[in-house]
Amino acid sequence: MKNSKHFFLLFIILICIQISQAALSEPYGEIAEEHLMILSDTIGARFPGSEEEKIAADYITTQAEEMGYAPVIQSFTYFDEDDKEHGSQNIIIEKKGSSSKQIIIGAHYDSMDEGSGADDNGSGVAVLLELAQRISEMNTSYSITFVAFGAEEHDLAGSWYYVNELNMKDRNSIIGFINLDGFIAGNILYLYGDSGSTLYDFAENVPGNEEFTFLSTDYLIEEDGSPCYCGDFSPFQDSGIPILFIEATDYTQGEEDGWTQVDMKYGDEGIIRHTMYDNLQYINTTFPGRIKERLSVVTHFISNLLNIS
Repeated sequence: MKNSKHFFLLFIILICIQISQAALSEPYGEIAEEHLMILSDTIGARFPGSEEEKIAADYITTQAEEMGYAPVIQSFTYFDEDDKEHGSQNIIIEKKGSSSKQIIIGAHYDSMDEGSGADDNGSGVAVLLELAQRISEMNTSYSITFVAFGAEEHDLAGSWYYVNELNMKDRNSIIGFINLDGFIAGNILYLYGDSGSTLYDFAENVPGNEEFTFLSTDYLIEEDGSPCYCGDFSPFQDSGIPILFIEATDYTQGEEDGWTQVDMKYGDEGIIRHTMYDNLQYINTTFPGRIKERLSVVTHFISNLLNIS
């Protein structure tokens, strides 16, 4: 029964969307919006280790192959709180550049089982796929590696596995890691990073940066000074790799700790992620135009950052 459901959903996905390579003339964010609708509305919630998470992984892999890439599936296992073993996978999409130096762009494709994971994190994966398509036939001065992480909602299992598997040569080649995670619902678009890192300093001078509120990574630590381990950037940060983290939330709301994303009258007392309200219909109805605008802004900004506009 599981297999038949799996293949049926994949069939529906493949006939629903065939995004052409010629679509690069489309305005920024429109390709991402199509991917987002598939991830959120067709596949739905993608809890770590679930059949839907695997369907999303297959969808991302198929889209990368359609773009001309040879994606690498990095399988891993992890244990839940009951000590039961589960399997998941990272999908690695590599665009070779003329330099051995690389920038990694990552987003997790799993979600919690409430809502449909539109904001957290269909949004990040959708932009990742559009960027991969836009750059697929371009010459770049450095390599760009796109990674769709599995099982982020289980203690960042996918990104920890990815970073732990990097050898010293790979680590030394990384200019920085750009993390895309949940930016279509929150009131304010934030970009976190450390002044002095190559990516952060460049981002401060890239067209489109006026759409972001820049914050230091000091905002990504707990009150006691320990790392928050609250996103796929954490394993990279722990390894000394510079990061840029893009999300949308609102530090003026609720307890002003960044968890409350919107006015308290919306969602679950201002929270969209990890709730039943994390779906396209609710976000579109409550905040008209926000999804389309954010997908466009983030895609265009990173394209400028990578000099692929």
